[in-house]
Amino acid sequence: MISSNNLREIHMNDSDLYVGSIQEKEEVSDLDPAYNNRFIFHYCCKTLERVSIRNAKWYHDNTSEPTIVSQNALIKFVRSVPSLRWF
Repeated sequence: MISSNNLREIHMNDSDLYVGSIQEKEEVSDLDPAYNNRFIFHYCCKTLERVSIRNAKWYHDNTSEPTIVSQNALIKFVRSVPSLRWF
């Protein structure tokens, strides 16, 4: 998704999202301003308008059980994408 400059919609309901490490998972969820540039879909967010990730879960390696995406990660995503119209 890094090269998706014109991506406007993402529909990934009931998906398992991969996060590189536990540290990255914590940065994506951290509402501290020091980590403002790290959030869900931060590589392709410039033109996003509609996103649906209902019941999405995330995991950090093949041995970990997927867990529900944290509320803080969702809040941070919505706050960080000004073009977002529907979530």
